[in-house]
Amino acid sequence: MSAAGGAVTHSGDNKDGAGDGDDETIKLELDNLSADIKYVVFVVTAHNEGGSFKYVSNARAQLRDLTPNDPKRDKKVISSIAIGGHKDHSALILCALIR
Repeated sequence: MSAAGGAVTHSGDNKDGAGDGDDETIKLELDNLSADIKYVVFVVTAHNEGGSFKYVSNARAQLRDLTPNDPKRDKKVISSIAIGGHKDHSALILCALIR
């Protein structure tokens, strides 16, 4: 799934969490993002029975810098939030990028 002329891509919904590594990823290529887009907000939502994070115990959302060809910045965590234990909330704002 992609948006903004391909500057934003989503890996798809992993409903069972099986496998190693990140279950779902969103890739944002800032250099390819149209200049008229001033805000990008990353929101994590719960799509489960009951529609909340109440029974989520060990999930985490992270924003990472994946600048290519820069070993000092590769996978640097910019923002990280534990999703589990957020009671009846159905959405969490991870971060907002503003130009």
